[in-house]
Amino acid sequence: MNPIKIVEICSELGAAQLGASMGPDAIRMAAHKAGSHFFSKHPIIRLPERNALLADKNHNPGFRYGDILPHFPIG
Repeated sequence: MNPIKIVEICSELGAAQLGASMGPDAIRMAAHKAGSHFFSKHPIIRLPERNALLADKNHNPGFRYGDILPHFPIG
């Protein structure tokens, strides 16, 4: 069986609503309060967030997949 790796990105980019970046932390806290040890058993890879791009007036206000995809190399 392949080991589990958790990949997190606390980003507002591509989100339909501000506040989406709190999702991974909220899920981890809810699991902890429920007595789960899932997140302490598996490595967490936290990708850098690029939320500053939201304030950049030269950036397209639509989905910014081009800013997220470089963090997921194929191969």
